[in-house]
Amino acid sequence: MSLVPISLCRSVGVSNFGVHHLEGLRKAGRPTPSVNQIELHPQMRRQDIVDYCQQHGIVVMGYSPLAKGQRMNDKKLTALASKYDSSAAFITVVGDLLYVHLILFAFLHIHVWAHVVTGDI
Repeated sequence: MSLVPISLCRSVGVSNFGVHHLEGLRKAGRPTPSVNQIELHPQMRRQDIVDYCQQHGIVVMGYSPLAKGQRMNDKKLTALASKYDSSAAFITVVGDLLYVHLILFAFLHIHVWAHVVTGDI
């Protein structure tokens, strides 16, 4: 972060910063990060961090959008998947896309966006 004031970089991103970390930066007079990358999925909403970031112009980048596969057999999730003739993973990704600003994916197929944009899901 010390490179921002001397114009060696334009912006800084952070990972896994909670509200208290971000507040610590603000109180210390450090530059506001552009992005905060946090684990974020339907089972881990981290609403306090998301709200803080939105209030301070920090983009939230969620990682682990499928919750490491731990909830793919959840009854509500599989019911939604069945209702929309889809998979639990697809329903989870769509939920993530509708919830956060940006998701870090190792994959993202264009058909996901097509369903979101057309309102199929």
